Amino acid sequence: MPREEFIKEYLAFRAQRVAKLPENLKPSAPQTRENARQTSALKKLERILYEPFSFEPLPPIFHYGYPIKYVKLQEIAADLGYTPDAEGYNSLMVTVMATNYITGNVLDHPAILTNVFCEGQTILIVSLCTNWEPRGSAKEAALKLKEFLGEVEGPKWYIDREQWFWRE
Repeated sequence: MPREEFIKEYLAFRAQRVAKLPENLKPSAPQTRENARQTSALKKLERILYEPFSFEPLPPIFHYGYPIKYVKLQEIAADLGYTPDAEGYNSLMVTVMATNYITGNVLDHPAILTNVFCEGQTILIVSLCTNWEPRGSAKEAALKLKEFLGEVEGPKWYIDREQWFWRE
């Protein structure tokens, strides 16, 4: 196959792989932090976002999970006896205690708290896995987390605050 024809075929294949992505997520879109900040949470990831071929650019990192407010973390810590009147009370310990409780007592599954972008805001989520490190057990853990947090909808995929860009 002549080189020009090969390149034409490759570009058509790549266009097909990114066709269903929102415009601001396509590799051809301007790779700016503000563009990434506007990304909505996704119910489902397109295959190119979690299974790129070796000749394709690496996608941004997406986290799978649920948003959580700091107030909820404070409530969890308070339920564990860590209240504002405790000696040395601080936000880091609130976060650590709440995260440890969620991962060890609610989920029995690895999870992290991380900041992500969603519709122009930076939000905190409980991340059960990423598109770069998927876990089969994340769906089961998501059901437990959904119940614990009192969520109605299923978990979503959120673009990472730091690794929001495509890598060639």
